[in-house]
Amino acid sequence: MADIIKRALSVIEPWYNWGSVTVERLDAVSEDHGNEGDVSFFDLQWFGLHLSFQIGRTPANATAGQIANRARYRAEAAQRQSERTQRRAAWEAAHTAYTEARAHFEALPISTPDEDAACDVWVEAMDRLIEDVPAPNGKALAIKVELAASRDIPFHPEWTAAIAADARRLHAEGF
Repeated sequence: MADIIKRALSVIEPWYNWGSVTVERLDAVSEDHGNEGDVSFFDLQWFGLHLSFQIGRTPANATAGQIANRARYRAEAAQRQSERTQRRAAWEAAHTAYTEARAHFEALPISTPDEDAACDVWVEAMDRLIEDVPAPNGKALAIKVELAASRDIPFHPEWTAAIAADARRLHAEGF
């Protein structure tokens, strides 16, 4: 049996070295998509990757134009990542403020003098979270929709516009 496995491996071994793959776009990393851990994936069509398979030979050296393109792609990817980080930080701050305002309001006994002020702070925090802070991912967008739907009144036009803008932006980013 060991001889059969060795012969099979000796036949397969030349095919094992498939050569190298040159990737034109190196920034094919996506946002976390509502997952707690950062999930990175390659979406070849979305990022326009150009793969060239060279079987059994060394790939050609990159041209000056390719090197410049790669530097530009990396700069664009760094800019997008910076924007995502800023959106995520703004969301975390606004969501924390909303959560704290709601907890403060719910902790107050009924008919206390501070009840109206606490309710106003809570509603303002919710309005800010829905209208002013962009959702950084699908999970945040779902939270916005749930908050907007939790009110007993129909959606405000501003809420609808903000949620739709977030959905369009996240879709364009590959959400």
